[in-house]
Amino acid sequence: MELERVREYFFRQGLSEIEPSELRHLEFKPSLAFTDGKNRIFVNVFPVGSLTSRNALIKFMMETAALREQCNKIYVVVPKLMATVIDSELLRDMGIGLIVYSGREIKEVVKARELKPKVPVDIDVLEEIKQISGKLKMLEDMISRLEFQVEKIAEEVSKIKVVRVAAAAEEKVVAEDAEAPKVEAEGLPSYMRDNPWLEILRQRGSE
Repeated sequence: MELERVREYFFRQGLSEIEPSELRHLEFKPSLAFTDGKNRIFVNVFPVGSLTSRNALIKFMMETAALREQCNKIYVVVPKLMATVIDSELLRDMGIGLIVYSGREIKEVVKARELKPKVPVDIDVLEEIKQISGKLKMLEDMISRLEFQVEKIAEEVSKIKVVRVAAAAEEKVVAEDAEAPKVEAEGLPSYMRDNPWLEILRQRGSE
């Protein structure tokens, strides 16, 4: 209930809410986060169920103080009755704003001072990182597919080379066989078999 009232209060200030997913990298997360398009405003709402716990209040304020390094402005929101136990001057010194509520009334008691985060805050940085990560993943997948295709092509080229070498060797053997004269059982080359001129020469030699 308190969160909804606080959310409506900041909406009336013209702010837009930042999605919790954009703050998942933070060690301590605010109850709500808003932006004016340029600056990041954090809001920590003290849980009603912990009103009687001094330790809970100390923990709440320590976590709020730690968040100052991650935003441009920060507020704590507490019930009006609890505001009396909070040191307003200390909050001013730390630059933390104070908002109190009672019934339907919600009021800014201490104005938040503009802070200087350790790392410049850019609302669109996380979204850009997501897009870049997505594109890198696509490139990695594409490279993996290309590497697989190159390996397949290399295997096919290797097979073709082996076939060509084998074919060339076979052609060489066939050519050598074709050039060599065939010898009959009697020891004569095939070109001398049934040759009429050789027969005439043989007859003359016998005369």
